[in-house]
This record gives sequence, C-alpha cells and structure tokens, in this order.
Amino acid sequence: PSRGGTRDRPGRVVTSARDQPTPAHPGAGRRLVGDLGRTGPMPILTVPAAVRAILLDIDGTLVDHRGAADVASYQWASTLPGWSLGSGETAELWETLDRRYFTRYQMGELAFGDRLRARIRDDVPGFPTRLRRAGADRPGGPLTVAYLSNGDQAPQREKLAAVGALEADWPLLASVQLGASKPSAGIFEEACRRLSVAPSHALMIGDDPWADVDGALGAGLCVVYLRRDGGSPERDVPTVDGLDAILIE
Repeated sequence: PSRGGTRDRPGRVVTSARDQPTPAHPGAGRRLVGDLGRTGPMPILTVPAAVRAILLDIDGTLVDHRGAADVASYQWASTLPGWSLGSGETAELWETLDRRYFTRYQMGELAFGDRLRARIRDDVPGFPTRLRRAGADRPGGPLTVAYLSNGDQAPQREKLAAVGALEADWPLLASVQLGASKPSAGIFEEACRRLSVAPSHALMIGDDPWADVDGALGAGLCVVYLRRDGGSPERDVPTVDGLDAILIE
C-alpha cells in the first residue's frame, strides 16, 4: 500500500488520528465537476475532459504490496534462529515496523534489506485492473498519466514490471527522487509541476485515505478514493472499489 498512511486489514477497523480527514485545499470544492463533484461509492465514475493529468498510486492500487510483504516477511523471519511467531503474527509485526521505519528509509536514513526486497518483488501479485477510455479522441486534449508513489523509483519500477502494470510512457514519480512524500502537499505540487499541469486539473487515484486522499485534497487536486476494504476509513470524495470502475472521457 502507499506507505505511511492508515492501513486496515480486512475485517479490522483501525482507529487513530489518521482515520480522521484533514482539511482540503480552500478552493478544492469549487473546482470539482461532473462525477468528481460527487461523494460516496460509485459503480462507474467518468473522469471529465477538464482533467489533464492522472496520478496513480502504486502500492495497494496497482500492486498488492501488503499481501506480498506478509508472505515475504514470514519466509524471511522463519529462517532466523529461535523465531517462534506464526505467519499472521509475523505479518502484523512487520506491518508495525514498516510503518515506523519506512519514512526514514525513503529519506535515505536507513537501507532496505536487499534480500527481503527481492522476496517481496518475486512474490508480489497485482490487481487485475486497467483504466478504461471512452474513445480515442479526447475533447479536453491529451491526458498524461503518471505513477506517484512513496518510495524509490527502482524497486517500484521492478514491482510494476513484475505484475505487468508498467507503462513505458507513464512517468514514475517517487518520493525519494522528488524530495517529499505523501501526504505532504509538496510531493503533489512537484508532481504537477513536472507534468506541467495545474493542481486543479490533476486527479489523484489511490487507496490510502491519509496519504493519497487527504494529501491530494490538501494540495488542491481532485481525488478518487480506491476503497478496496469496506472497513477502511471513509472520506467525503467519490469512491470506487476497482480501477475498472473509472472511465476516462
């Protein structure tokens, strides 16, 4: 999943300060049009022609990083002398440590274990989804799609390639290279600058209510919340349960 945000496991609701939405950009509500001005679950959501760029989260949106990490962490930990925790307990412990130390890793303070990274890369499954286009010619002009992720470009590119979700012409914008991480407004602003699009004409699609949804709203972007788990915190934005529910006008 996108790192640093609230991550709910199926059937479990996590209650914390991060469950509560942070204020949106003052002008965000005035810019939303069409389906992007709606809230709550939507079976089909049409991205209006006014949107000139889409920013796609990677972990939890295109790649099931959490599931792969659960498998890989136990495969690795079970080889350690005296390790007695089962697979579920190991996964819970790894998730706790992951949340605690990932920010320090992505800012270069900590090194990520190459062995475990390789296991996660080898085991990672993808979500069978693709954005759908309504037609070949777009009335609003060309649309740029880019990946926006907390992490480093190299391992994120490896994961996307492993699940067949790597598009050669989509820029991969990662927090390590951008110098800021979600939910900071800085990463969204820098992403929009690099794509030469105003935040008001950019759409963030992600599964993390804190890092993706609140962060993008705070920077003035439109947002679609990919809420795969019904137990995840709600947000007052359009919500879908899969990328195949999103239709590009």
